[in-house]
Amino acid sequence: MQPIINQRLRELQTDAMADLARANAVAREAADPALLELCRCLVVLMLDEGAGSPAVRSAVPELEPQKLAALENWESADAFSPLERAALGFTQQFVLSVSAVSTEQVEALRAHLDDAAVYAFAAALYVIEM
Repeated sequence: MQPIINQRLRELQTDAMADLARANAVAREAADPALLELCRCLVVLMLDEGAGSPAVRSAVPELEPQKLAALENWESADAFSPLERAALGFTQQFVLSVSAVSTEQVEALRAHLDDAAVYAFAAALYVIEM
């Protein structure tokens, strides 16, 4: 159903949807695109149709197929690096309740990224989730 909603929004709110598309493009330039794509797929799994969703199946080629296949079990799967695990944990909590993102989740990202990169990741994630 999501593609139908998106198409209808594009028809009704052409300027707003164009602005959102530009914001998505900027967000993807601000942070690691492969990491953002991995997290975008987790957002889709959480909010949409699961692993069979066209939005997950259309993941960018940079996303390794074994990571995509393991995404539903990211907490225990061996396919993910420590940075990816930190980003996925942050993303999961961000989607469930952004106000409940913990200091530990931010610090897990800071173990791999500097403060500016953590901020860019969070801002990009906000746009992607929107």
